[in-house]
Amino acid sequence: MGVDRTPDCVAENKALYERVSAFDYLPQLGNPGGGPERGSKGPPLEYGADGAITVRIALPGAKDVHVATGKLTVFHFDFQMKETEEGIFEAVLPADLKLRGNIVLNFTADGIPVLNPWLPMEVFGSKLVNYIDVADPETPYILLQDEPHGAVTREIFYSETIGQWARCMVYTPPGYERGGEYPVLYLQHGGGENETCWIFNGKLPYILDNAIAEGKAVPLLVVMNNGLLMKPGDTGINDFDGIEGIITKDCRAYIESKYRVKTDKWNRAIAGLSLGSMQASYIGMRHPELFGSIGSFTYLRCRDKDNTYEGNPHLNALKDAEQFKKDYKLLFRSIGGAEWHLNEFEEDDRFIAGCGLDGWSGYVRKIIPGQTHNWNCWRRAMYEFAQVVFR
Repeated sequence: MGVDRTPDCVAENKALYERVSAFDYLPQLGNPGGGPERGSKGPPLEYGADGAITVRIALPGAKDVHVATGKLTVFHFDFQMKETEEGIFEAVLPADLKLRGNIVLNFTADGIPVLNPWLPMEVFGSKLVNYIDVADPETPYILLQDEPHGAVTREIFYSETIGQWARCMVYTPPGYERGGEYPVLYLQHGGGENETCWIFNGKLPYILDNAIAEGKAVPLLVVMNNGLLMKPGDTGINDFDGIEGIITKDCRAYIESKYRVKTDKWNRAIAGLSLGSMQASYIGMRHPELFGSIGSFTYLRCRDKDNTYEGNPHLNALKDAEQFKKDYKLLFRSIGGAEWHLNEFEEDDRFIAGCGLDGWSGYVRKIIPGQTHNWNCWRRAMYEFAQVVFR
C-alpha cells in the first residue's frame, strides 16, 4: 500500500464525523447573529484529555437547557446545561460514563425539543436527531483506514408494485470498476429509518471496506431500500407484501439489469435489523427460489403484525429441517445481550431447536455482549454477518 495514510488519532478519524451533510470536522460555534465574532464561541464538541466530552449549543433567550441520551441505549444521562456566555450553553459528559460508539443526544430548551445545528444529525425515529460518534476500541472496523474503498450510489427506479418511483442506495466493493460479477445482499434498515441509515448510522461502507481488505469478507454489492412502506389509507408501516414486491421484483430487476451481479440464488442474500430483520425473515423464507442466505439482526417473527408463530406462516419453512437445509446455505441470527427483546430471541431459539435446526452448520447465532437495540449492536452484527455470508 506504500505510505500508511490511516489517521494517527482515532478520535479524529473522519468515519466518526461523516454524516449526510459533511465529511470534514465540525465548525466552531459562531455568533448566532453573524458578524466579526463568528467562530469565537468555541467548538460544539470537545474531547478532554481525561475522556470527558463537552457539548455546546447556542440558544439565546433560553432559560433551562438539557441534553440527554435517547432511550435505545445502554448509556443513560440527562444533564442541565450551564450558560457560559450569552446564549451559549454547555454540558460536560464525564469520563466515567465511558461513552462509546453512536450516542444520540436529545436537546431541550425550556421543555421543548430542539436540534443543535452545529452537531451531526442522523435519521432516527422518523426524524432528524443529533448524535456523536465516540471511538470504540472494540469496533476499529468502522473507521476510515488506509485500505481500498468501495463506492455508494443512489439509484432511482420505478416500482410497479407500489405504482411510484422508489430510491435505493447501492454499495459496490473496491475493484468493482475493474470487472467481474459479484454476489448481492439486499439489506434493510429498522423502523423510523430509511435507505441511507446503513450508510451513515451503520458505517456499512467502512465495515465492508475493512472486512474485504482483511480477507474476512467476500467482495459483494449491497442494495438498501426504504422499508417504511404504508398501504394506501393506512397509518402503519406493515406493508410487508409491498416491500416484498419492491425487493423481489422491481429493485431486483433494476439491479440485475444495470450492475454486474451474479443472479443465482446462492449469490443473493437478504438481511436486516429490527423492522428490517422481520422483512428479511418474511421475504427470505417466502422465496427460497431467490435467496440462499438470510440474516436477522433482531427478530424472526413479524411482531408488529402478529407475535405468534401461527400468525407468522413464513416460519413454517423451518419446520421441514431437511428441506430448509437444501434451500438455504445460511441462517444468521443476532441480538444484543442487553436487549429487552432477548426473551423473544430465546423463544425463537426454542422454536428452531424444535424444528431440528440448532445443530446445522449453516445456522449461526450471535449474542452481541453488552449491547442493546441500537447501531452499536447492529454495526457489530454486520461485521459478523459479512464474514459468513457467501462463503
